[in-house]
Amino acid sequence: MENKGLVSVIVPCYNMGKVLFRLIDSILEQTYKKIELITVDDGSTDNTREVILSYDRLLKNAGISLKYVYQENQGLGGAVNTGLKYFTGEYLCWPDADDFLAKDSIKIRKEFLDSHPDYNLVRSDAYLFDEHNLESPKGYITGKKRNRFRECGLFEDYILEKDIIFCPGCHMVRSSAFLNVNPQREIYPAKRGQNYQMLLPLLYECKFAFIDLPLYNYVIYKNSMSRGDDTFEKCIIRCDGIKEILFETLNRISMPIEKRREYHQMVQDKYLHIKCDLAFHYNLKNEFYLYFFLLKRRGVINMTEVLKRYIINIPILIKPVYFMKKAIRNVGY
Repeated sequence: MENKGLVSVIVPCYNMGKVLFRLIDSILEQTYKKIELITVDDGSTDNTREVILSYDRLLKNAGISLKYVYQENQGLGGAVNTGLKYFTGEYLCWPDADDFLAKDSIKIRKEFLDSHPDYNLVRSDAYLFDEHNLESPKGYITGKKRNRFRECGLFEDYILEKDIIFCPGCHMVRSSAFLNVNPQREIYPAKRGQNYQMLLPLLYECKFAFIDLPLYNYVIYKNSMSRGDDTFEKCIIRCDGIKEILFETLNRISMPIEKRREYHQMVQDKYLHIKCDLAFHYNLKNEFYLYFFLLKRRGVINMTEVLKRYIINIPILIKPVYFMKKAIRNVGY
């Protein structure tokens, strides 16, 4: 399978005709050209297909191969899952269709992995841009936090989304290592959650290098999919969907049974906390008590966390005082 020096770029696309040109232009502008671009059109109803195919000659002239794959709509995870069946490169990355790469993005990450055979995956920093201003970045995706250089012990942090870089375009993996943990080239074809499935099996076994350069450009859209869950019910459905994807991913990783159970419970607790926070945010008293009681029974919430998460965030004259007094009593202090 492996094509020495080739970098495979899988791009899931759904109705991205208005913005996809930025990503493809950035691939054309790469200082490293040995690239295969695999675009998976996930049932688009706009001009996504026309935009992709309009680049065929330009890409070919630049020495970049283009594979266009169409499928009925399955979601981002389903599109990445399809793309995994087609890649042939020594290295693999999977940027979002509405972001774009820095000119040296592929070259720098590929050269790092070439010169560091003990690493199987690498991530970089990224600039943050507002969709209405792509000239001046708002900041860095890492926030330049000190722990961004950590190389080991990131498996649990990625499960918990704790001070991590979860942006797909910041990552590049060695294909041989990826296929070692995923020989079937398959992830669960869901609407979301592809990054958990792509990264966690590798993170369980591998060191994870970090390059302190903004090699990717992440664009913040007001109406993006991740910002569209604007009701409590939609948020809960999303939580349950991601939770199931995490369970599915953990079940595919070779690890002791007791360790798997521990991680399963970690995921359960994570989403109980999130649901409790959501109920508080939406001022849903009964739902808040339900999730709060489950956390209390699990022994994973205490007075310090109650103060940190809830008390100091109560808007005066909006959330009733008795609401939180009862919650504090329920902690058992």
